[in-house]
Amino acid sequence: MILHLRAIRPTFIHTHICLPCSSLSQVLNYAFSFLWVAEAALKMYGFSPKVYFSFAWNIFDFSLVLTALVDVSLRVTADSLSEVMYIYILFVCV
Repeated sequence: MILHLRAIRPTFIHTHICLPCSSLSQVLNYAFSFLWVAEAALKMYGFSPKVYFSFAWNIFDFSLVLTALVDVSLRVTADSLSEVMYIYILFVCV
């Protein structure tokens, strides 16, 4: 189910979006990121980290979770960074 919700969230991203919709998009981004982190943590707790990382799909899922965490942390802490620097950090450093 979470994978289906991941497909819905990007539809809220638009450059010319109204302020309430932008706030909704930001809240949804934080909420889904929290759900993804909780999902990965529960899977690791249930399987143990060694078994969790033995499946390729879980490794891929965990990389998406890390990307979401980097995205949220940059959005929270990097208000002064320009958009070009944000894109550089997101795609080059991850």
